[in-house]
Amino acid sequence: MAERGDSTLADILAASTPPPAILLVYGNEPEKVDAATGALATRLRELDASIERFQRADFSEIAANPSRIFDLFASSGLFGDSESLIVENAAEKHSDLLGDFFEQVSAENSNARLIIASHDLKRKSSALAKARANNFCRVVSAYETAIDNTALENLAAKEGLPHLSADVLARLRDYSAESGPVLTTFLIQKLALATSTGAAATVGELESLLPESGGGNPDELAPLLFNGSGWKLLDALEGHRSKGEADARFVSNLARLCADVRRVQPGYAAGRARPLFWKTDKVVKTAAQRLDRLPDRLESALTEIHKVETAMRQSDPLASELVERLCLRLARYFTASRRN
Repeated sequence: MAERGDSTLADILAASTPPPAILLVYGNEPEKVDAATGALATRLRELDASIERFQRADFSEIAANPSRIFDLFASSGLFGDSESLIVENAAEKHSDLLGDFFEQVSAENSNARLIIASHDLKRKSSALAKARANNFCRVVSAYETAIDNTALENLAAKEGLPHLSADVLARLRDYSAESGPVLTTFLIQKLALATSTGAAATVGELESLLPESGGGNPDELAPLLFNGSGWKLLDALEGHRSKGEADARFVSNLARLCADVRRVQPGYAAGRARPLFWKTDKVVKTAAQRLDRLPDRLESALTEIHKVETAMRQSDPLASELVERLCLRLARYFTASRRN
């Protein structure tokens, strides 16, 4: 469990206002810390349009050049711009440096953003204690995975869903306990798109969006998508249609695939094995070696997918054509010649 007073990932994801300028994410499992860090960066970009992308650094680099984080909040750029930075792998051996930083840093006159991630710091670490005492820092626990009813309702309200029924809340709680807050947030976003405007979401709609509910296999799409094969994606779409399955299911599988791969990217960069859709692991490792800035490409792909899902939800008369065009656009995001 989180230390009393610490935030959970769900707290930040459900909030409608930006958190403080510094977030320190800690836990004992690298996978959960990586996932929480990526989700926080995405949420901060949603809440603050001035954040274009986060730079990344390992804490060993910071230890060799501490001025990088000490100077981060010292001044703003000439045009009000500022750096957004994620520092990974903070450890107990860095406690003195972290402690000095939190005792001295003030973000009062800066627009900079900093996320520090650690799967080594312990709950009672002196560095965490000093972080909790800093008015410009929020300590976020990656230990807890289940989301309570209030946070689920806040997440749903943020996506435009009306009050959730007790049955839907219970199913979402079960899913969050199994899958964690990152994938639960993604599921709620999909539920909002699948639910008619002004209507109450049903358990049936929720079940239809779960990975285990059938309607195609994202694994089958991974080689086509991450090799930038637009025409093969179109062939897969036609095969999907020939079985009588809705375009929305095909697009949902693309979204699930991109979101899951984006979620685990920090772990791949650190050389850790990550759980992906079955058979997808080798394809993604190859794509990461072949493509520069893969997380940015995934972010752009998810933005395009979200636009098409919104059009489908609004019964756009060109929805079928938009899905076909989406296949070609997504292929361009994952071709080696593209530079984002």
